[in-house]
Amino acid sequence: MSKVPHFVYTARPTTRVRLKGLFEAGLLKEVLEKPQVLRANGWTMETQQEARIVKGEYLEIVLGDWKTIQLYEDGMLLAKVKADADFLAWGSRGDEGFEKHPRLNPLALIEFTYSFVDVFSRVLEHAEPQHIDCVLQVNIQHAIRVSGPLYLNPYGLETWAHKLDETRHTAPEDSAEIAVQMTAASIRANASRAAYQFVEKIYLWFGVPVDRIPYTMGAGDEKVIDVETLRRGGKQA
Repeated sequence: MSKVPHFVYTARPTTRVRLKGLFEAGLLKEVLEKPQVLRANGWTMETQQEARIVKGEYLEIVLGDWKTIQLYEDGMLLAKVKADADFLAWGSRGDEGFEKHPRLNPLALIEFTYSFVDVFSRVLEHAEPQHIDCVLQVNIQHAIRVSGPLYLNPYGLETWAHKLDETRHTAPEDSAEIAVQMTAASIRANASRAAYQFVEKIYLWFGVPVDRIPYTMGAGDEKVIDVETLRRGGKQA
């Protein structure tokens, strides 16, 4: 059987940075252990676990075999999550199982991406220096399954179009490295806008037109992740 698909998120400064107080009890450690949670049981960076120091190089939280989070003193944040029915493709099991219908869950994908960017925005508050550029990147691994590639249905969970599952945008390759560059100041100022720009790159890799990305609001340079809709679990007000 093919290997389990994963999304490996990284966010890092492009110049030399040091995080103040990474290896001591305090606000920075709490950013990792107690991320902002929009709702109970969402797809977020939350683990309810304590971070441990690994080799004096980084903090790490491991939750089962489906979520690993690391934060390095040079400012790099990493989150590795499964892209199968245990996490980013949750709900795709059906009667035939994930491998027959390897559909990513749009709410899971967008909510987790937002949560990751939000945590990084809070990490940046502890960086020295402050005026830096950053790269947000996701590495997609093992996207080609036995029955076909991972795919996105470009609709929200509550829509009939999503349930009918007739429109499918498939992964073009087995792996990918998708990145977007922006300033630390812009990430800190508007995490929902930075997260949208990141999500847009992911959806474009799957071939989804930008006007079909769910859980967003606004237009042009003002387009952002619709955080309030995420807070309602994807349901419209």
